[in-house]
Amino acid sequence: MLPDGAAVATAATTVQAAQAAVAAGAVLIDLTGAKQPVMTEVRDRYPGILICAPADWADLVRDPATARRTGAILVCADPAAAAAAEAGGIGRDGILIEAAPPRAAGLIADGWRVLVDADQVPGGHAAASQAAGPHAAAAVAALSAWLGAAAVRSQHVAAVRRAIDMAGAISRTGPIPGGCVRP
Repeated sequence: MLPDGAAVATAATTVQAAQAAVAAGAVLIDLTGAKQPVMTEVRDRYPGILICAPADWADLVRDPATARRTGAILVCADPAAAAAAEAGGIGRDGILIEAAPPRAAGLIADGWRVLVDADQVPGGHAAASQAAGPHAAAAVAALSAWLGAAAVRSQHVAAVRRAIDMAGAISRTGPIPGGCVRP
């Protein structure tokens, strides 16, 4: 269901926000906070776009029971929820773990599909984080795509789309610097 490579994702609560995101290159729209008429209109306008929403027709959901019943991909907030979903019968290919950039590489290495929030960048001390601007989000997106993230979420859709496309082009065709290996 998710495209090959890293999908560009963003959250939207209005049809206009979803329209702008699709125009900028998003292929996954999180409508979790949107009202039902907005969810329905976005689904009707963009049938080729993946939708995360609390609805039985959604491509991605946050409720394990709905994921089991409909076959939608389950979006989990953390690895513990993903492990519980897997133990409850949902295969790893049907689970996507939301992760801050510092946790993504470990989860990917453990075989999980990961949705990285490129708008979260580590702050000046261990517990702090701050919202990323478009350049920081693009850097996080490029690294996440290179590492194998299934999706990257950001409010800076155009910058993230370009960064993911660039990382994909480099990983497929560019020379590998000494000491580095392809993921």
